[in-house]
Amino acid sequence: MATSFLVVVTIGLVAGQLLVEIWIKTKDSGTVDALRSQNVYDYYTSLSSYHLFPAQNRSIKFSVKACHDAFILLSAAVDLNSPDFYEICLGCGYRSSQTFLRRKYNTGETLAPYIPEIINCAAHVTFTLSWTVVGRIILTKDTDNETKVIIDWTDPTPLPIQGVGVMMAWGAEGIWILKHNSVFTGHYCGEPGIYGDMTLLTIGMQPSRISCLLECLNNYACYGVNFNANTSKCELVAERQLLFKSVAHDWNFYLKC
Repeated sequence: MATSFLVVVTIGLVAGQLLVEIWIKTKDSGTVDALRSQNVYDYYTSLSSYHLFPAQNRSIKFSVKACHDAFILLSAAVDLNSPDFYEICLGCGYRSSQTFLRRKYNTGETLAPYIPEIINCAAHVTFTLSWTVVGRIILTKDTDNETKVIIDWTDPTPLPIQGVGVMMAWGAEGIWILKHNSVFTGHYCGEPGIYGDMTLLTIGMQPSRISCLLECLNNYACYGVNFNANTSKCELVAERQLLFKSVAHDWNFYLKC
């Protein structure tokens, strides 16, 4: 299964929206892709693991720094565990000069425009990937002077897209920057038995989980909280830092989502 081992989360507030930027470094998953691997989706890192759900807006803006073979999966399942998917590979094929769009496993349905030097070993390159309910998929690349269309293709029998994942393969590793805008509605995503082992803003005591979360609610520097129901300890976790989590059965870790 694909793993990611570096995550940086940056959160800001602009015009009432949370601007979330997540950095993920993904390892080489080996010689896998939708042409050769029936269960290729098992090697992807699902963005839902970081509370990112691009399917809600049918688009995602991302940057990637990699030498070749950077993969994006558009899946019919939020957790990516579905045979119905589209796979896009940046910097693939002969001399890493092609961009592949594949529909499902080994169907022979592949779009492969010749795009040399589409990604860069030493610098992040920014893309926007969007899709419609009628099956149109558009991938654009930001350059210094313009936005260049890489893929603009419509599936005559479109697959539903509910989940998005990323992967590196064929000897490459890469760093992704995933950007997401959302209006914070007061909801938190909780992980029972998990402790956010990160820099803290404050440590205090609160009579309940709700009162602890309220402490974080209006604090824009607060990314989330650790709460221990047995001791009533409430810890506010600071933004703009590496995301580290550890197993701690007496604690619950909550993130703004």
